[in-house]
Amino acid sequence: MRHRSSYSVFLAACYLFALLALFVSSCKVGNVSDITGITPTPMTPSPTPRVCPPNINLDGLDGLKIQPTFIVVLFDANSIYTKPIEYISGKKTTDAMEFVGKILPELLGPGDQYSIFSLGFRHYEAAKLDRYSSKISEAPEIVSTPEPHITLTIIPTPTISGAVLENQVAKNEYEENVDSQNATATQSAFEYNCELLAYDTTYKLTATAWGVTKQAEANEIATQIVVAQSDREEKIQIMETPFAPDNVYEGLSHVTVDFENQCKNYDRCILILFDDLVDWRPDTPDYLDINLEGVDVISILPQCEDIIQPSCKRVQDIWRPLFVSYKAKSVEYYNGERLEEALINYFGGK
Repeated sequence: MRHRSSYSVFLAACYLFALLALFVSSCKVGNVSDITGITPTPMTPSPTPRVCPPNINLDGLDGLKIQPTFIVVLFDANSIYTKPIEYISGKKTTDAMEFVGKILPELLGPGDQYSIFSLGFRHYEAAKLDRYSSKISEAPEIVSTPEPHITLTIIPTPTISGAVLENQVAKNEYEENVDSQNATATQSAFEYNCELLAYDTTYKLTATAWGVTKQAEANEIATQIVVAQSDREEKIQIMETPFAPDNVYEGLSHVTVDFENQCKNYDRCILILFDDLVDWRPDTPDYLDINLEGVDVISILPQCEDIIQPSCKRVQDIWRPLFVSYKAKSVEYYNGERLEEALINYFGGK
């Protein structure tokens, strides 16, 4: 009997303890720190999505303009290329006209013109192979595609010294600078993306159409050169016989006709000359008119294995003052090495 009474007292005590624990728990709910000692981080609302401002002004970007270029090619069909002409693809050729047919569509576009002459003929009409002039005179009113904003300079990580306080100060300054730069970079990327969005909305369709126009013009130039070569082969029997294989001066007088008549209509006038620059006469004949005023001359020397070898340098030294006397604006010398790449870099592409 006493045993059962003791057991009942024990159960009652357990029951009271459970009630007490439940009461304490209910009083402290919502205050986790009273139990764990850790204060939870309060939830913060998501940042408001950034929206591009309306009517972004792209006038600060460069407007699309045609900068018309006039290229005249003068080549010696009989030149032997010690250094074959190299394409960007790695292919090579010893045929100057094959190369011209490949490079002119890459260098020229809407608003441009070219003329092609062959050396070895006394008269202009016989030397003239082809002339093509673009019928497009104006670009559509669009601006250039927005460029990514300037890349920020990386902030160097501070060096560790022996003083703890100095390390901490340097670390704090470094972190502040990094935070500031990250904020600038974020803002810059946001503005650039907004400009792209504005460009796509306003100009993208027109820019795409202009790209198609430029490609069509390049295709037309490539086709025109092929047709001109074919016509030339058909007419070769009734044309005058070349009177000398090395008559550079006559060739330069022929291109002078085109430059004097057309250069005033173009922003750039360029002569691409494929020849070893060897003429059987010691100086310019008095009866020939040669005028290259305002013309950039690109002289390609087929016999030069290395453009800086002494024999090639002597040729350059002889002709440089001659080109100056013809009032050429500048003179650049090349051989066939990586020539396609060199010309594209020189012209800046289209």
